[in-house]
Amino acid sequence: MGFVAATADEYGTTAALLLQMTKDAGLHVREVRTVRGGFEVPDVVSSQLVEPSVPAVPAVTSSATSSATGPTKTPPPGWDDPLPPVDVEFKPDGRVVLTEAKQAEIAAEPDREEIRAWAKEHGHKVADKGRLPNRVIEAYNAEL
Repeated sequence: MGFVAATADEYGTTAALLLQMTKDAGLHVREVRTVRGGFEVPDVVSSQLVEPSVPAVPAVTSSATSSATGPTKTPPPGWDDPLPPVDVEFKPDGRVVLTEAKQAEIAAEPDREEIRAWAKEHGHKVADKGRLPNRVIEAYNAEL
């Protein structure tokens, strides 16, 4: 799948063009997905937009565009908001690792066994294994 970026002003026209290109390529229009900041499209469609050597799909006529983009065709809320920062880094050798900041955040978290022992000492009912209830973690953090 490829990504095609579009601004909110271009949303309707770009959507109509991509849907028409997908249909002309013999694919179902459900192959085009709206994602934050643009569209996710099949590779055959995205390659036509970036590689001039690939034969172009016939252009969408203005009547097709206007019928597909009517006055109510707008992007969903938050569509062009910036993406939240990710806590991973992509290494040149293909590995995906946590950022140093995320590693430090995880290392700073208290040990679950330490919380479990504290909870038992202070009368909280906790199992020997499994997830700790949020109320126990909050009580532990409040006492620190």
